[in-house]
This record gives sequence, structure tokens and C-alpha cells, in this order.
Amino acid sequence: MFRFFFRISLLTAVSFLFWYIPGRFLNAPLFRVKTPKIVFRDRGGGEGDVKISENELTEIGEITYNSSIWEIDCKSIEELLKKDVRIKDARVYPSAPDELTFEITEREPFSYIQQDSRIYLLDEEGVLFGFLNEKEKRDLPLFVIRDNDPEKARKTKTFIEIIKNMDETLLKDISQIQESDKYCVNLILSDGTIVRTNHEVERGKYKIAGNLYYELKSDGKRIEYIDLRFENFVVKESDGEKKGGTVGQ
Repeated sequence: MFRFFFRISLLTAVSFLFWYIPGRFLNAPLFRVKTPKIVFRDRGGGEGDVKISENELTEIGEITYNSSIWEIDCKSIEELLKKDVRIKDARVYPSAPDELTFEITEREPFSYIQQDSRIYLLDEEGVLFGFLNEKEKRDLPLFVIRDNDPEKARKTKTFIEIIKNMDETLLKDISQIQESDKYCVNLILSDGTIVRTNHEVERGKYKIAGNLYYELKSDGKRIEYIDLRFENFVVKESDGEKKGGTVGQ
């Protein structure tokens, strides 16, 4: 008889726990999200400056506020966050019983691009993600591509590849980039000098061209263009004198 009552009591206790834990304990205020924690990551993974305010993430706030930490679908929120074109990557996870952490990596401007008479921000993947005045202005090149150009995507990709292939020697002085024809891309420097190149030019040529450009400039000479597309590169000064040489000379 004692064993019978013991088993009945044990079964009742277990049934109570199965009812109480999911129905009451896990839904207690202790496990309800009150303040989402937002952490912005920079390219290196460290904490970056906050650009997107919590108020801008209103849809996320409505989903998470006062929701049980056990019922929130973090993967769905990550996908929702990534729909914001400014966000490159997002990671969402519980960091405390009543706290949900959002790790957000924003897109960083790689260059500017002019479309419809306005200047937009472009990241290194070629994604257009905002207007010029939405980020602190930097010395970045402007991609010049016609709004209705059917080859806009190809040209954008080519320009990005060329910039990534350059070192800092000339990069900081590039004002604009535009395609002359499918064999030639013009890098227009801030003083009007043109550097003719394409996606086949090796990285080392840019460093040599940069050193040559700054040397001639320090001598007071004006350069019309430097052509890097051939084995022998060509420098044409504004006075009409044309010089050539082999890389490494």
C-alpha cells in the first residue's frame, strides 16, 4: 500500500513539474526580453561606432519586446535584419535571461557612385546601400557610369577589382574612375592626370607609376596621362613630350 501511494505521489509531482515548468516558470517575467542589447562590429570584428539607432530597428523591437527568451526565433530575426541593405551581417543570441544581443556589422563605403544625379555609397561587394550624406565623407573615388548603362554591373565589378589590386601609392589621389572602352579604364587623379589601366595590369605597376607621378610632380612637371596597359608603360607630359619605359626601370 505504501509503495502504491508513493508511486501515485511521484507521478503527481512529475506531472506538476511538466505542467509548471513550461507553463509558468519558463514564461515568468524573469525570462522576458525588456532591453535588446545592440553591439555594432567593425570589419575586424571589434566594437564599432553605432550608426543605426535602436529606434530604427522598430520592427525588431516589436517582435522581441516582452517576449519569452525561449520562444524567440533568433535565425528569423537575423534574416529580417539582413533585409536592411545597410547591414552586411547580423548575429542574434540570448545573453541573459531577459536580454537578447544583436551583433550587427554595417556595410562600409568602398567608393561613391553617381546615379540619377545623386551620389550613393557603394561597398566592396558592389552593393549600393545609402546616400552620400549618410556616412562621414571620405577621400574615396567616384565611379562614373551612366544611369542607363546596360553594362553597369560589369563596369562596377571591374572598377572594384582594379581598386583592390592597387596599393596606397596612387589610390589616395584618385578622384574618379570611368571606362573609356572595354580595353581601357581611366583613373582620373585629383590634379586631372589620367592613369590608363585595365583589370589585367599587375599590382607592381601601380607602385612604379605612383612613384614616377610624384617625382615628376615634385619637379614641377604636369602629366597628361600615364598608360600602364602594355609591357612598356608610357608617360605623356602636358608639354607634349612622350616617354616610355619598362616596368622596373
